[in-house]
Amino acid sequence: MNFQKAHRISAIRTLLGNDERLLELFFSHKEHKINGSPQDILISIKTIPPPEQLLIKTALDIWCLQGGAKFSDLLTFWGHEEWSAYIQSRPLYTPDTFTWLNMYNKLYLGDKNGKSYLFTRA
Repeated sequence: MNFQKAHRISAIRTLLGNDERLLELFFSHKEHKINGSPQDILISIKTIPPPEQLLIKTALDIWCLQGGAKFSDLLTFWGHEEWSAYIQSRPLYTPDTFTWLNMYNKLYLGDKNGKSYLFTRA
């Protein structure tokens, strides 16, 4: 396995929170490859909740840029837990594998009045 692939796998595991159910939807249990084509995976996730669908779509974008995760959907459906997982996974893969969110790499989570918010650094 090459270095870049190892980083992608590590980033995806972190993004999915090492959740066995989500990891089994995404990865083949025998090899370090995805569990079918990107289209097959996208079809298989239609019955899971939107935040988890977006985690899988983002994982596909990390893997092969074919997940189609939209930033507006991430803002709508992701909560503190999903954003924390994304921010923790971000340094684990190289920026060129996930270019569509590069402009958002200054995001951070913070609390204001007891609620979690997504802020940008100046």
